[in-house]
Parts: sequence; structure tokens; C-alpha cells
Amino acid sequence: KQRVAGRLQCSLCGDFLSGSRGLRDHYQIKHGQKYEDAKAAHTAAHTAIMPYAPPQTVIAVLARMWTERAAEEELARRTLPPALAAARDGDVV
Repeated sequence: KQRVAGRLQCSLCGDFLSGSRGLRDHYQIKHGQKYEDAKAAHTAAHTAIMPYAPPQTVIAVLARMWTERAAEEELARRTLPPALAAARDGDVV
């Protein structure tokens, strides 16, 4: 669920952080690691092998649901209110 939301897990403490920048900053600030180590941790977290779940299992259904929900939330976040959309499109009178 965390991975679908774009969060990566710190291998040292288990915290989930927002994206690659969040993980790198966390590694450097909280754990006092060098930048190179932080980049290596990002690569390891980003390329972690996910267990395979056949399409009809509960975990596969949940993963699909979480992915759809994350996509809907991203679309809602990017959708402008009507007045801002009109201003963007030049429909302001």
C-alpha cells in the first residue's frame, strides 16, 4: 500500500518516506549517512522485489484497489477548480 502511494521504505529503521528525495534526505539527516550511501539505499528500495500474487488472491485485489485509489487521488489533486481552469484557458472576461 505504501509503495503504491509512492513511498519508499528506509532499510535502517523501517520508516516510509515520500519519494526518492525524502528517502535520501532521511538517510543523510536521521542516520548520518553519506550521500552515496543514501543513493544506494534509494536504488535498493526502488528496485526491491515484490512478491508475486496471482490475480484472484486477496492481496492482488487489494493492490489493484490501492493503485486505482492512488490514481484517482492524483487526478483529483491535479484537477483545477473551474475558475482557475478558465483563467488558465484564457476564458476570463
